[in-house]
Amino acid sequence: MFDNILVICAGNICRSPYAAGRLQRLMPSHTVCSAGLITEKSGLAGAAADTVAQDIACTLGIDLSAHRAQQITPTMVDSSDLILAMNQNQIEMLSRMFPKARHKTMLFGHWLGISQIDDPYQKSSEVFQQVYAVLDRAAKAWAEKINP
Repeated sequence: MFDNILVICAGNICRSPYAAGRLQRLMPSHTVCSAGLITEKSGLAGAAADTVAQDIACTLGIDLSAHRAQQITPTMVDSSDLILAMNQNQIEMLSRMFPKARHKTMLFGHWLGISQIDDPYQKSSEVFQQVYAVLDRAAKAWAEKINP
């Protein structure tokens, strides 16, 4: 049912690459990718994952070294069965950009009752660890719902 999952955030260099990597690890038979809503506007298209993100992700078993930030596209939206966002503002932005995406978009923290997963960009490694711990719990909850 949810074979193709797209995880989104703002720039696609911190939260969504890690969350997608964790979901892919938990659900290897699914296709999970990530994109950003303002990647091009922020000048991040093609950028590597944030260095702190890479370091923390590596300690948690997720390799982000090959990741390159990409702007969300109509093709990504069309090919996704489920789109997971980090907060309600991102869902609203996505819905304005791609109205047909709204019916298949939910919060990444939905099953934990979390409506906002903060952006750790340019914050300390401790903040990244806290955010990634939330992403891990949320990814596990999604995996349990999708593959009971």
